[in-house]
Amino acid sequence: IIDRNCRIVTMTTAAEWVLKTGEFVVSRQNRIEGVTQNDTLKIAEAFKNFMMTGYETGYSENLVIAGTKGSIANIRFSPLVRSDKANDIGVAVMSIEPLDASALALSRLTAAETKVAVALIAGGRATEIACQRNVSVETVRTQIKSIYAKFDVKGHVELLAALRRERTTTAIRSGMSA
Repeated sequence: IIDRNCRIVTMTTAAEWVLKTGEFVVSRQNRIEGVTQNDTLKIAEAFKNFMMTGYETGYSENLVIAGTKGSIANIRFSPLVRSDKANDIGVAVMSIEPLDASALALSRLTAAETKVAVALIAGGRATEIACQRNVSVETVRTQIKSIYAKFDVKGHVELLAALRRERTTTAIRSGMSA
């Protein structure tokens, strides 16, 4: 649970473990920050958006970031449900949902498309991804179109939803075979 300044009010044992691993977020001066400066800025912007709109309306704010080990996760700020918000210390629950990058392989992506997809899901833009991968922007745009086609989606948000469905389906299948 975090307060209006994105400072930790209380956390579960699992949250303590996530912070200790330092793969997606860290705690600096009891404040949630990203592992990189860029991720810290993304988290701050998402939290600001949440406080401006989601807190009062009851909507969550989502952000996808890349982990330090090539993994990706969805960070969600959800409002606390309390009867007297004026006296609240905590304003939001911050949750981190790892997105399984192996779900990308299940969709028959090439190795290059998988790298682009992970960067795209983590919030990268075609120009940034091209620069990081040392390829042309047109190459990345072509790979993005191919990724969307293979997932049968039209954009970034639909791709995230498809990955969640893929992860859920995989988990259900694993549970059935056990």
